[in-house]
Amino acid sequence: MNFGKCDRLITLQIPTPAPANEYGGPGQQQQYADVAQVWAQVKPLPGAEGFIGDQLTATQRQEFTIRYRPDVQPTWQLVFEGTTYQLISVSEFGRRVGLILTAYARG
Repeated sequence: MNFGKCDRLITLQIPTPAPANEYGGPGQQQQYADVAQVWAQVKPLPGAEGFIGDQLTATQRQEFTIRYRPDVQPTWQLVFEGTTYQLISVSEFGRRVGLILTAYARG
């Protein structure tokens, strides 16, 4: 892998526990905290359209290639150019050379 092609800055985010609601129970909204900003190579993948309920939605998929990090999990999300992407998969290539993050954003 030529990491010189990693010319896009992305922000990795980890899920954090939601604050308690007004009654002291667990919060409903999932929140995320920034973990790191890393350089990535970005490759667009085919998107899709479909219905969720009665509403037509589009899904934009991207593949992000970054240097290896042992902590990245599929429960994380990332932010690229102001758009938030949910991770679908985290695949290692080489022996701890890099990671391929497949992610989607709903539009």
